[in-house]
This record gives sequence, structure tokens and C-alpha cells, in this order.
Amino acid sequence: FRREAVARIRDSGKSIRYISAEFVVRSSSLRSWRKREQTDLDDQGDALTTDERAEVREMLQDAHDAKEETAPPA
Repeated sequence: FRREAVARIRDSGKSIRYISAEFVVRSSSLRSWRKREQTDLDDQGDALTTDERAEVREMLQDAHDAKEETAPPA
């Protein structure tokens, strides 16, 4: 759904306001989705993609959980 809405902005040349009404979503949500997609597609930037951020978050949580499991009782 999100990808389709963002693709419609990109491919149709219509405004975000028009597309947001068409998809019945807030314009701010659509702008956020478009920005996220642009970050994910940006090969030149140092920003992590959405999937990479999720993976890092998961790895940090796993490390935190493992640390708690191995910590001696207080």
C-alpha cells in the first residue's frame, strides 16, 4: 500500500495532497513514506536503509538480552 502510494507520487507527477486524498491518508504520512523510500534508494548517502536500521535494532536487542541472561544475580 505504502509503496504503491509513493510510486503514484513519483510516476504521476500529481501533488502529495492529491495522492493523499486518493489513498485516504494524511499528507504528512505520505511525505514520510516518500522520504523513507528515498533514503532506502540513496546509494550515495551514509544513511542506513529501513531494513538495515531494523536489523541493527534487532541485533542490539539480542545483545542486550544475552547480556541479561549471562549477568550474575544481584
